[in-house]
Formats: sequence, C-alpha cells, structure tokens
Amino acid sequence: MKSPLTSAALLAALPLAFTQEHYGPPNPGPHSDGPWSGSWSGSWGPEHRPTSWAGHGWPSAAMSPSAAMSSAAMSSAAMSSAAMMSSSGAMSSAAMISPSAPAPVSPSAPAPLSSSAPAPLSPSAPVSPIYSGSATISSAYATGTSGSGNAQSCTPLTTAEIEAMGNNTLFTRWRSHSHFIAPAGWMNDPCGSMYDPTRDVYHLFYQWHPQHINWGNISWGHATSKDMITWEDQGGWQDAEARAMGPSGVGRKAPTDPLTSANYNGLGIFSGTAQPVNLHGEQDGTLLLFYTSVSYLPTSWTSFYAPYTETQSLAYSTDGGATFEQYAGNPVINATTGTPPMDWNVTGFRDPFFQPSPALDAVLGCSEPHYYAVFGSGIKGVGPRMPLWTAPASDLTSWSFLGALWEPADNTTLGPILSTGTYGFNFEVSGFFSLPDKSGELHYFVSMGTEGGNVSFHESAHWALWNEGNVSRRDNGSVQFTPIAGGAGDWGLSYALTSFNDTKHNRRVQWAWAPEDLVGDGGLFSASQQGFQGSLTLPRELFVHEVDGVMNTNSAVFDSKESVLTPDAHGSFTARTLGVRPLPDVIQGITASATHQTYSSGKYTASKMLQQQGSSHMELKATVSSATGAAGVILAASPDMTEYTTIMYEPANNTILVERLHSSTIDGFANVTVTGYFAPYTLAASSQPEAITMDIFLDGSILEVYVNERFALTTRIYPSMECSTGFGVYVAAGGEAVMGSVEAWVGTGNVWPGRPADSSSLDIFKQLREKRSRKKQRSRTTAQLGEAEVRLARSLRQGPEDIGREYLKSVQAAGDWFAVGDGEFVAQDCLGEEDGSADSSDGYGRSTPLALPPPPYREMAEQLPQTTRPSGLRSNILPSDLPKARPKQSAASPVIPHQHPPKSEALRATVSTPRLHSTLRPDTLHHQLLPLPQQPRTKPLPEDNIARPTRQRKPTPTFYSIASDGTKLGEIPLHKWTVPFDFDAMSLMNREAERDGWPVGQLEGGGEEAGRKKRFGFLRGLWRKGEGN
Repeated sequence: MKSPLTSAALLAALPLAFTQEHYGPPNPGPHSDGPWSGSWSGSWGPEHRPTSWAGHGWPSAAMSPSAAMSSAAMSSAAMSSAAMMSSSGAMSSAAMISPSAPAPVSPSAPAPLSSSAPAPLSPSAPVSPIYSGSATISSAYATGTSGSGNAQSCTPLTTAEIEAMGNNTLFTRWRSHSHFIAPAGWMNDPCGSMYDPTRDVYHLFYQWHPQHINWGNISWGHATSKDMITWEDQGGWQDAEARAMGPSGVGRKAPTDPLTSANYNGLGIFSGTAQPVNLHGEQDGTLLLFYTSVSYLPTSWTSFYAPYTETQSLAYSTDGGATFEQYAGNPVINATTGTPPMDWNVTGFRDPFFQPSPALDAVLGCSEPHYYAVFGSGIKGVGPRMPLWTAPASDLTSWSFLGALWEPADNTTLGPILSTGTYGFNFEVSGFFSLPDKSGELHYFVSMGTEGGNVSFHESAHWALWNEGNVSRRDNGSVQFTPIAGGAGDWGLSYALTSFNDTKHNRRVQWAWAPEDLVGDGGLFSASQQGFQGSLTLPRELFVHEVDGVMNTNSAVFDSKESVLTPDAHGSFTARTLGVRPLPDVIQGITASATHQTYSSGKYTASKMLQQQGSSHMELKATVSSATGAAGVILAASPDMTEYTTIMYEPANNTILVERLHSSTIDGFANVTVTGYFAPYTLAASSQPEAITMDIFLDGSILEVYVNERFALTTRIYPSMECSTGFGVYVAAGGEAVMGSVEAWVGTGNVWPGRPADSSSLDIFKQLREKRSRKKQRSRTTAQLGEAEVRLARSLRQGPEDIGREYLKSVQAAGDWFAVGDGEFVAQDCLGEEDGSADSSDGYGRSTPLALPPPPYREMAEQLPQTTRPSGLRSNILPSDLPKARPKQSAASPVIPHQHPPKSEALRATVSTPRLHSTLRPDTLHHQLLPLPQQPRTKPLPEDNIARPTRQRKPTPTFYSIASDGTKLGEIPLHKWTVPFDFDAMSLMNREAERDGWPVGQLEGGGEEAGRKKRFGFLRGLWRKGEGN
C-alpha cells in the first residue's frame, strides 16, 4: 500500500547544511602529475599524501609512533618510477592495445570471451611500463563496454558536472546489481533475516526510507528468495511498494508525554530480528518479527535519553509475509532509563536479537525451552552493555531480564586496539550465538556495533566487532560471558552486522550494512543524483576457523587476542578464531555467467597490469605465496592509470590496506586509505608464514575484501571514468612476490531479475511543487505527521555548538526525569528452589550521573567537598548519602506506566557497576529468595486522548550525516566538538544537582511565550504556505 508523501517529508529531502570534514587529503583532481607520469619519483602507497594532513583515517606526522604507521613500514610499499617506466616514459609497443583488439565482455552480456582474445600476460614476460601519457590508449578503449553494458567512456566526470545534474541522473553509474539493495532511496541495517521452512523461502528485511535519499521515517523494506542468490521485492519495486511496515501515529512530542497505543512506534521501526514461529514458539507458517518501536526523537548516546524513547514490540504475519499485523499488547518490553528491572542510566536500548538456545537452557537449568534476546545498550559514564532477556517458548510476549552479559568499561579494548578495536561507549545491533568446531564442541560469540571509539587508523567512530567468550552461570543464576578473543567483523565501513541460523543448510549467515562514502556537500555529495544510499554486503557464513600446527613465535598470536591457542602434542598450537567467508553457493550463482580468466603463477618483481579492461562488476582472486614487501592487486584502473585502487598486504605491520588516493579524480568522495589488521600464522611444518589468499568483489562502488576466510573489509570507490576497470598485480618497489594464482570472473550477474536497471523513485522535488500548487486542505492527521517530520528535519540540521544550551531546556521539559544509575533489581528466571539464595548483602551503589555538555562551573570545583572514590568505580560516582531525584507526578506530567514493577526477590546480575539508591536497606533484604512470579501478559496501552501542551522547540539537539556514520539518528563524535567535553565539570554539576536539586532556569528569550514564538525561514515559509497556514 502506498503512503502519501507529505510536504514536510519532501522538505526534509532538501539538502541540509551539514558540516563535514574531508576524509582524506585534498584531492588534486586529474593526476596529470601523479605517480604514473614520467617525472614521478615518489612513493606509491599510503604515505603518498600531504604530510601536513591530519584528517580522519590516517595518522598525522604529529601522532605518537605507537598510533601511526612507521615510515619504514610504509616505505616498503613504495614503488619506484624506474620499476614502472621506461626511460622515455612511453609505453612499449608490446603493451599498447590495438584499436582492433576485441572489446571486453560486458557483465550484462555474459558471453564467453572471443577465442581471438589475447592470452593473459605471463608473469615471466618483461614488465612493460603501464603509463603511456597519451590519448592513444583512451581512444582505443572509447568503444569498449562498461559494467552496465554501455560504452566505456574515458572522459572523466567532474565534481561541477555532478552537482549540476538532476535527481537520479546517475542512478546506474555506481550502483551494484550483484548485492542486496533497496529499489531506491535510503537503506541501512539488515533486519529480520530468516528461513521459512513451511514455504521454503528466505526473508530479508531492511531499514528503509522510501523515496528519500537520507535517513528518516525509518520503515522496514522486504524481499524474499528461494536460494539467497536472486531476490524479489515483496509488494513491488516502485515507490514504497516493498515496505512491510512503517511508523504509525505521530510519536510523542515531549519527553513527559505518556506512552500510548497510538504513539509507541510513531517515529520509527528500528532494527530487529525474526523467527518463523507464532507467539507460542510453534512452527505453523507464522512469521514473527521482534523490533524496536520508537516514540520519541532524537536519540543519541551523547545526549539526554528521554524515557520510553525506545520500546520493544512484536509484529506477525500469517500469510507468508504479504502483510504484517502489530501485536495488540505492544510494546512487550517497555523498560527504560531509570526504571526496573534494569534501572540503568541508558545510552540507548534497541535492536533485539532473539532466538532459541538449548545450550543456554542447559547452562541455566531450565525445565522448558526458552528464547533469549540481547540488545544494544550502555550506561552513561560507565560503559556499553548487552542486556540479556528471556521468555518461555510457550509465551513470547512475556520477557524477563537476566542482567548484562558482561560489563566492559567505556572506551576500552579487549587487546591491542589495532587487532581488537574499541568497545566505545554504546552498543548497537548486538548478537549472541554459538558455533560448533570441527569436533562438535560449542563456542559462544557476540557481535556488536560500537559507538564513540575513534582512532586515527579507522575511518569511522563506529566499529563492527565480535568477541568469543566463555559462558557460565553466576552464583545468582544469571549468565556471565567472559571474552577471550575478539576482532573486527568488518574492518571497513560496514556496520550493523546481524546473523541468523540457516536451518536449511545448518549454517549461520551474516548480513551487514554498507553505507556510501560521500564526503562532499556535508556528506550528501551525489546522493540526490544517484537517487539512493547504501546496500548490504554479500551474505557471509560464520564458522569456527581452526588451523593446526601454528607457532606462537614471541607470543605474537596470543598477544593479538584475535585467536585462541590450544597446545597440541608436537609443541605447536591449534589456532581458533571466528571464520568469515562469502556464501559459496551465492558466489557460484552470481559468477555462473561471468567470464572466467586464469593467469599463470610465478614470481613478480614489479607491478604489472594483467588486463587493461575488465568490469566494474567482477570477482578477483589472488594468492600471494610469499613476498619480501608489500604485495597485492590493482583494480579499477583506467588505461592511462589516472585512476586505480591498490589492495595490499603490508608485512611490516601486519595490515591489509586499501589505498584509495587515486580511486577517483572526483573530490566529493572519500579517498582515505582503509586499514585492517591481519597477521598470517607461522606454520610449524615449514617455519614460514601461511600463504595469503585475497578474494575481492567489486560491484559498482562497493568493494569487499576477504582474506584467508578470517578477515573481511568493505569500502567504496567511485571512479570518474567508466573505463577504469583494469586490474593487475601490485608489488612494492624493491620487493618481489610469488603469486600462487590469479583468477578473475568478469561480469557478475544481476540478482534482481524482476527490477529494471533504473528502479529510481519519482522526482520528489517535482512532487513538492505539485503539492504546493494544489493547496488543498490537509486533514489534522496529516498536519500532525507533517509537523513531526519537520521537527525531525530540524533536528538533523542542529549542530553541536548548541548542545549545552539545549540540554538545559530538555531538562525543563523532562521535569526531574534526569537519568539514574545501574539498577538494583534483575528478573530471575529458569531457577528452582535450590537456586533461591545469593549474596545480596554488599550494600547499595550510587546513581550514575548523566553526561552533560561542558557547563561553566569549573571555577566552583574547589567550593564543594571532595567525595571518596569507591574502589573500582569511576570518579564521577555519587556518594551514598545523597538523595535520589524523584519524578514529578501531576496532571500536566502524567506518570508513564511501566510493566516491570520492582521485585525485592530478584537477584542482582551485574555486580561491578554502580547501583541505584533503593528504599530498602541491606538489613531488610530477604536472604532466602523465592521464585519470581510469572510476569503478567501485557494489556494494550490506553488510547492517546490526553490534551497535549503547545509544541515546544526541539528539546534535545543532535546531528546526522554520513560524516557521523550513525545507524539511528547519529551524533557528532566527541573528537569533532568545537569545545572539548569537560567530564569533570559534568560530574561536579551532577553531584550538585543530586544534593541541592536540579537547577532549571527559564527558556532563553522569555519562557513559555517565547517557546511559542513562530520561527520562519525560507523553507519553513514554503512549508507553511503549502499547508495553507
């Protein structure tokens, strides 16, 4: 069913005034003086950039040696001009391509290469210079074909040309056709992936903003497949036909508005998962979705968290996914900040990942099967968290809290940050699953997106991580996860990794979101011209990766924390880690019609192009048997080498580098080098490092790199020329490499046979003009919806400089609902009478202060008494004798009901985090604990018939753009704040507020009347005029 597009939604599509740092050094434009000219003598590698640049993604010259790549390590990747050029700088006749040479095969026409096609060059042949510096080669290739089947042009697009183009004019230019991608518009997280055994169908949902190229109005799109190779849009591909479910109602306008059945999911359908069961855990053809319902925006881990911003809800389908119905008792979990049973001062609470787990049933001693769900969350000022909830399989509407799986401190790491990444300050899109090794023993893994951890070598402040850990039962009956190894699920820009149990093939399949990498125009450069943003990666299989006979020389493998070592009888080890590879059957399917070419193995002493023209949709696989320096492959190269991308292994620091400095002559796209950690195992049998096999997929702009089935990296490249499709071997200057094999599959297949190549949406700006010209009377419902969307659009434009001032306003709007600390109570489930006691006599902890922007209170620090810092806790923990603020209860600010009442019988599962003050004292606790009562079934929330106050100005500022890489509303990372965050002042202000009451002043400019003051701008005026106000 198509939904009407309001004027406000169209206004939100207008380019916003986002600020954005340029990710990478200033692009010099066409590389006429680049490394392929006859006069070039510099290095070809990650240090070929201005030394004064200190941008995102690569260390500056001022960085510490431990954080930056050493010059010695980088110089090993250098390529001398002598290795690439003849003395005259001209290409030898042997390397020249005759205009009469056969044209390369288009991936859209998967016919085999002509038998007259030239044979691949042998690596033993003389290495010819690659660059000719003339237009001869360009003209020779002007009649070729591109990945889309059109003539390959070597005329580059320019930034100015793109900016002058209309909507959707570049829809097919860099678009993938071998990946899962929405018909058009914005897409982000994969959701609800599952296999339906009743109908033998795979389902995959995704977060989607139909008919819009930026985040907002988040809904779920839906597609199905019989084999995960080819896909079909459910409902159709046009406009919003593929939408399975979207926001209903208008959401809450103020933090104190009550949560009702009319607003609980009014502002978004955030991420979640799915199972092919009904509400009683039975397989009868029902499809059950568990998702985060959003009633209030904006939200960010750095900002005030309004109570009941996010709740957890169910939807189900009984017709195979054609339609979905919301469960009448939604939300089934409405625990929120400062309320039982979690009682956390949350940074967020979203993205349920739920599934049955007989292994956890056994750990907890459950007498009946249960489902388990983990979420992305965190405690402000303490650290990220992964809360664990459970429900009996017989009633998937009744969920109980089992505490946090484990309790990392904020911005910490499991091991070296280069190999294990950082936990940041908040988790998103969490996952918890088990995998068997080759002997059948189960191993437990978690996956999570982390927010806020920013380092120089990682392009984004978001990480996609995994940890392996030991699972045990705490003394109080909850589940304890202890990490023992970890790493990045994707070392590039992919985020929001989620997985499901493919019961048809008995394997775990993972999907990941691959956002665009646009940096110009505030992160929106070319977005409207392309008409879409984002896709998913190839489906990946997760498994336990094991290698026998590994040497732990100098404890290098153990210290990296990426692998677990088990000693064997021969003095060596079996190394175990999380394996990842693209699904073999899917790869076989998309390359079935491609042209397969094999290049002979041998020794290379310099870089060499193997084919001058390939495709922008291809697979390239290369094995480096041994190398004395950096080695890898070149791809997406233009005939004159103005554009090219290098993928190399750098042995000096055990990194895989995707060097994009010359990937495009267009300066609106990111060109930072992408870095991932990969250390080859040293094998005891040969005392040599293992061979390195790179499996690379290029599909439009998306580039995926897999190495040795335990490394994944995703990034984007946007060549300006259609003829930038050549590929070859890369060897650093002065080094040599033995290539075991090089294979190419040119022209991967289209996995959307039911869609046209151009499935772009209608021109939304044309719709805007038509809607304004009609000037029809809008209904009240449409007006409310438009108002909410305009408010969201405003919030997207809000910069970080107003955070301090706006936060105080949000406190006034929220009353005394400022967040409180880690909770005392935790639901107890799956326990018998023999488990009814635990140590709860260690006293009550302190509330966790809410993180505030830097207030002007530093000079007051010495006037307040210093408190003793409890052992093992952060310095901003409050003393135990301070009172806790209570929420106001009045007719104007009704108490928001919660479905989880305090349970004094409950056991505490998180012992290391500070806890909330309680009205109970330690001497009143029941040491002999009784089983918890069954949680009652949730009743439908009351209809929203309460008179609403006058709409206020947006209470909490935030910021979103591709620059912030946020999957939800996003935020400006701390390193980009104009004023550094003052944690000491924040702690001082919170202590003062706890002791003396919260110091709330009037709104800027005169209070309530000023709050109702009309604000007009050009766009706001157009909207009001279009709405007839």
